[in-house]
Amino acid sequence: MAKILIGILCIDRDHMNILRLCNSIKTNIMNNPDYKFEMLILTRRQDKKTIKKFHNNGFKHIIVTNNYKIQARHNLEQISNNRNYIMKYAKDNEFDWTWFIDSDIILYPNTFHEMISIRDYDIICSLYPIKWKDNLSICLVEDRFTQTLMIDKTFNKNIMFKKFADLTDDDNILIAGMGCTLIKSNCFEIGFEVFSVYDMNHVQDQKVPMYQGEDIGFFIKAFQADKKVKVQLDHVVKHDIVD
Repeated sequence: MAKILIGILCIDRDHMNILRLCNSIKTNIMNNPDYKFEMLILTRRQDKKTIKKFHNNGFKHIIVTNNYKIQARHNLEQISNNRNYIMKYAKDNEFDWTWFIDSDIILYPNTFHEMISIRDYDIICSLYPIKWKDNLSICLVEDRFTQTLMIDKTFNKNIMFKKFADLTDDDNILIAGMGCTLIKSNCFEIGFEVFSVYDMNHVQDQKVPMYQGEDIGFFIKAFQADKKVKVQLDHVVKHDIVD
């Protein structure tokens, strides 16, 4: 029986969504009895509402970290550290997959089934709507006809954003997001690291990154390690901050 570690990072900002998140996870676990699931939740000591709500919903494997400050909406370095903790736990305990689910995501009853059905890939992502970039998808797609973007000043690619409706199976997905992403055990050692994306068409602005994220670092290193990434084009999960 394949072992699936569900990894969730959460703070009190998202506590109002925890009940819906937990119910959607429980439904997916119930609908997939041939897999063994375990939940691992990371939160700060100060996030009392988060801890209480997960406990009340039967999810008691909670790692409480020291308090840290949130910069704007996130603390990217801490998110990176927390994701690496979850991946190390998955590796040390011989899980077959790690399933990262953001605390503001709501799954459909068939989300896991749809993802695991394409298990030949190393990294499987469900799309979700986002507020910024005019609700474009989470994907950066390799495209030789668009602007050249430099990632952390070491990796140059021509890439572009695409809307949900414009993505095709022929697109080479270079970077996606971690909101609802299934990662095979052969990727557990890749690790998360905060990378930045710079627009090379505006050299004077190179010091100001267009985008930053721990997911960017993970996907670039996965790309360099020849891992196969699949983004589900026909399964878009709910995102509480938008939906």
